[in-house]
Amino acid sequence: MSLLSVESPLFSNKRDEINKFTASVAKEHQLLHSRELPMTGWVDYPVTIPAEVVSRIKEEAANVRQIANTMVVIGIGGSFLGAKACCDLLRYEPREDGVKVVFAGWNLSDEYHAELLRQISDDDVVLCVVSKSGSTVETSMAFNLFKDHLMRKYGESYRDRIYAITDEKEGLLRLEAEENGYKLFGIDENIGGRYSILTVVGLFPIAVQGYDIEKLISGARRAYNDLNTEILADNLCYQYAVLRHILFEEGRYVEAFSVMAPHLYVFSEWLKQLFAESEGKNKRGVLPFSVRYSTDLHSVGQFLEEGHPICFESILELPYGHSRLPASYENKTYKELSKIVCDAVYKVRQENNTPIFRFSFKEPLVESCGYALYFFEKACAMCCLLQGIDPFDQPGVEIYKAEMLRLLKEE
Repeated sequence: MSLLSVESPLFSNKRDEINKFTASVAKEHQLLHSRELPMTGWVDYPVTIPAEVVSRIKEEAANVRQIANTMVVIGIGGSFLGAKACCDLLRYEPREDGVKVVFAGWNLSDEYHAELLRQISDDDVVLCVVSKSGSTVETSMAFNLFKDHLMRKYGESYRDRIYAITDEKEGLLRLEAEENGYKLFGIDENIGGRYSILTVVGLFPIAVQGYDIEKLISGARRAYNDLNTEILADNLCYQYAVLRHILFEEGRYVEAFSVMAPHLYVFSEWLKQLFAESEGKNKRGVLPFSVRYSTDLHSVGQFLEEGHPICFESILELPYGHSRLPASYENKTYKELSKIVCDAVYKVRQENNTPIFRFSFKEPLVESCGYALYFFEKACAMCCLLQGIDPFDQPGVEIYKAEMLRLLKEE
């Protein structure tokens, strides 16, 4: 049984339209697995990740837990978002005595970073800086700030408290790390940032927080095996990708990733980055956005039900809670009410002809999380390829970076 349940009336209602993509999907599947396409190292990584890499991640995570109670992860985009998504999603799951993991360098707010420095001022701190190039402005600025904090607190031994996850061969961060003796992890040059969650980029912070990364990898490996077929009728991941493409062509240009549990929200933000940065090119692509229920049922929910028909919805559900809070409404617990709300939304969207998908994580949640990460990465790549879009570049992002650097030089 799959570790991620996927439901939608579209799978049957649009069966004939889906089947028209059988040959195209088979062709793109072969391309994805051929290694001929650049930046596809993530495709086989759940089954090719070296055992020694996993062992070293676990060893270094254990070392961090011996000397620190807080790790600051510094990065932006794919360098932090996947790790934060998993750390939040799994926060109520059983784990080892991990350390607190916080995130910096993903914004340019002085208030945010000043407050974070105040929060960790009395903590024993380790830094983990994540950047392929070492020249990303937000990352570099935060790294310098927190590195200064370590220098003042620990003197020359600050170097023993810095981990650098960076390019395997070159770059400013790698050069600094080698010169100063920081602990180094390499980033596979054939895996881009937003597809890197199942590499050391995501696995190290998750392990430091105390979760079993081997279970996470096991879930991703199971997804790899389940989804490693070009036969469209046997691959729900590819069917979802095809349906996103069909819906786009029908004028459904916006996908709402809706979550009930607050600790699932950052996972929807990771999905937003994955799909928007991969697919939003050539004046095409579905615009993803994150929706928080129940709050947004009283705002965005109105639009999804009766607004301009440009949207479709994907509800993300977790197993409904381990706690047993007293019943407080019509003898229903929070767990029971959450399911009832999702059932109601799923039903009324169908009645109103708003396309809807329902993704339900299963127990054990750590494995299910790994499964879902790989499922959505592969669905995103397939959807892009069907539209004739490169899933792995981000020219629009590079444009803003170039203009920012130009303005900096003018100052």
